[in-house]
Amino acid sequence: VAALLDAMRATLTGDLPVLKKLFRADLSGSDAKWVLRLSPLDDRLQRQVRQIELVGVASDLRSIALQMSNGDRSLMLIDPLPPAAASAPK
Repeated sequence: VAALLDAMRATLTGDLPVLKKLFRADLSGSDAKWVLRLSPLDDRLQRQVRQIELVGVASDLRSIALQMSNGDRSLMLIDPLPPAAASAPK
């Protein structure tokens, strides 16, 4: 479980040294639409996760798909905030 948490934290924060330690990365697409596939290198992580796929449009992350080693799949879709909500004071 700790390896999976480290992997998710590194993915969401963009911690490149940790990502390089834990995953083989395959980036495809263009600046306009891209896909980053992360395949675990760590044995403990491979027992839990087959692949993490991040899809983005320009600088916006739009989805995260987590393919587990047991065949389960989790997909999180991320919609951008409307312009008024993004600039509203908190």
